[in-house]
Amino acid sequence: MLYNEKIIDNADLVVPVNGCQFGNPVENCPFTKFWDMKDPDDRISSIESLSDKELENLRTFHRKCILKKVKQFQKEPKFY
Repeated sequence: MLYNEKIIDNADLVVPVNGCQFGNPVENCPFTKFWDMKDPDDRISSIESLSDKELENLRTFHRKCILKKVKQFQKEPKFY
């Protein structure tokens, strides 16, 4: 699959469009709607159909979620 400029500009959303980096998504995760698509190329190409506002909302949600998850991991006891 060749990626166009819009997908390249939004490459930071490719991973969450394909699945949760932390295993289980939060209850209100807006990315889950993409995960029902079986073909990863379809998931990635769906970025093209989203408005700049929708993409920015997804990005903001994802960044806040990552920060929250990282803080949770930092609070967990370490077993090593």
